[in-house]
Amino acid sequence: MSSLVNVVSANFEPVSQPFTDSLSLEITFEAFEPLPGDLEWSLIYVPTGGTSEFDQKLDSVLVGPTPEGRHRFVFTADAPDASKIPKDDMVGASVLLLEIKYNEQKFMTLGWFVSNEYNDEALRLEPPATPQVDKLVRTIRVDDVRVTTFTIRWDPNQEDEMPPVEGEPEPEEGDSFLDEQKKEVGEEGQQEEDGEGQANVEDEESDENDEEFDLDDEEDIDEDEGESTEDEEEQDEEMEVDETAELRKEEENKKNGTEAEKAPEPDKAADEKVVEENAQGDKENAEVDMQQT
Repeated sequence: MSSLVNVVSANFEPVSQPFTDSLSLEITFEAFEPLPGDLEWSLIYVPTGGTSEFDQKLDSVLVGPTPEGRHRFVFTADAPDASKIPKDDMVGASVLLLEIKYNEQKFMTLGWFVSNEYNDEALRLEPPATPQVDKLVRTIRVDDVRVTTFTIRWDPNQEDEMPPVEGEPEPEEGDSFLDEQKKEVGEEGQQEEDGEGQANVEDEESDENDEEFDLDDEEDIDEDEGESTEDEEEQDEEMEVDETAELRKEEENKKNGTEAEKAPEPDKAADEKVVEENAQGDKENAEVDMQQT
């Protein structure tokens, strides 16, 4: 059978207060059916993880019989007894549990992480060997409530849906919550250290990569300069060859031009000779004509 009770809200007022002040918890719950038996509400303080030896039941209250519908009440309890808490567990993380039973059967547990710290910065920086309880401030992390539910027999005549395994111990919620909290704190510190170490490694790798890039760039520049120098030398050689060829061509053209200028002179002499021969021929013809006459 599903749960016949649902906790709507459970609010601590105030959330942060001196460690020695009493606790006040306003609870709102609803019953889906009339409950003839008593609902037992207990507030438990868990200072040490891994063992329930130092758990303290701060107070408990019976509510019942409970009619169907929504109900609200204020649960007050005394502060934990500091003399029963190990010195090493007075400062730091702890847990508050609200345990709910019906007919002496636990069916729900609500858990809150608690931080106990000094209100004096000097004491926070250098905690005293013997905890000063009157300087401690208790802060409840109400934004991180953990809820655990259990199957029970709401009707005494109801058969067990999931009979318990004989010899199997019931888990301690407070221990698991506190161990989880301390584990989270440890993991956060480790992640910060790993993050710094990783950042340093990444910086070193980045520096190495930058140096490699610089070397590669220098090699590329040297290669480019070498290639450009070779290209320039080849271009210079080609230009010299072209200039030499042009000079030779100009010399040949000049030479050919001189020969061309000299070539007409024989033709001029030949023409003058022809003219003289023609003139001589005309003279001889004239003399012949005169003799005939």
